[in-house]
Amino acid sequence: MKKNKIKNVLNIIRFGIYSIPIINYIYKNNIKEDLKYYILLLKSKWKRDFNSAIKYANKVISTTTTTILRELARFELISLYVKNNQFELAKKECKYLRDNFNNISEYARNLMIPGLKLLNTKYNILDKEFKAYSDNYVQNNVDKAILKYSQARDYIKKEDYNKAYELFIEGYNLAKKFLHPTMMCNGLNGAAWWIRNEDKKKALIAADLLEYYIGYYFEDLEYIYNWLDTVFEVRRINNDVKAFDTANTIIQLNKDGRIKIKKTFYNFIPEVSATDYKIDNELKNFILKYNDLKIRKGIIKSKTIMKFINSYNIKYTSRKPYAIRNEYYKIYQKKLFGISVEKF
Repeated sequence: MKKNKIKNVLNIIRFGIYSIPIINYIYKNNIKEDLKYYILLLKSKWKRDFNSAIKYANKVISTTTTTILRELARFELISLYVKNNQFELAKKECKYLRDNFNNISEYARNLMIPGLKLLNTKYNILDKEFKAYSDNYVQNNVDKAILKYSQARDYIKKEDYNKAYELFIEGYNLAKKFLHPTMMCNGLNGAAWWIRNEDKKKALIAADLLEYYIGYYFEDLEYIYNWLDTVFEVRRINNDVKAFDTANTIIQLNKDGRIKIKKTFYNFIPEVSATDYKIDNELKNFILKYNDLKIRKGIIKSKTIMKFINSYNIKYTSRKPYAIRNEYYKIYQKKLFGISVEKF
């Protein structure tokens, strides 16, 4: 197989899942078995069918006579083993790759270095790092972003979360230049998650931006669940009523129950049409903090809760009883509707 043809394919697949229409065309019009296996490997990985991807990676390794394709398949195999929690197999392949790294072309090394560094930093696969052999591998913005994320994880180990935040944001900005949605979301997710306990307001900036890109590019819950969980947690600790929206998105996307999600999300299901609430001990005790009323267990009207909120100037927090939080969410929705009407 001509090296230039492989390079052209590799330049296309840098766009990740968004390159599928083009690689489908290449697959249909290509007679080389090893390249077909490599394309099937990538498509299986993007579908998160890791077992099939592992099968195709091994087929590439066993059938190709092209060093670039074989070692890139091995690189994917290492990542897939990690995703499948098969760390011993990952270590074995990673050690082989590192020990033979100087026999691989500079072009292939430059493609693999950032990802290998990130995997090794995150999972401690090897006790030695990969030598770059050249400085060219930092020229691509996506590769630069991966290296920024790798550096950020080094600072996480040192518990310097502010520096890690900066590096994650730098990586996000680099990925944005290349318009790589997954890489962008990975950076924003890392930034928001690791700074949340140090500076929750900074975390909220990254989380709001993360939600925007998730909504724009993705809808597969299995792929985006961890990102949405970050958005939810950051909003929850910031007492942001939009935590209701995030929880509702997760629950709606998981109607088939395919993913086991946290029970906390079910405490933030919005009920905009709710007209009354059951008085449980939590709600009863909360109201009694402000007003020594004779409250019996039973039903309380929505308008009564709203009057109570206004009379005592109750502020929204994520820890308040559901009835209080849901009434605040209804206020928030009315404000959004009003803004939309004004703009229209």
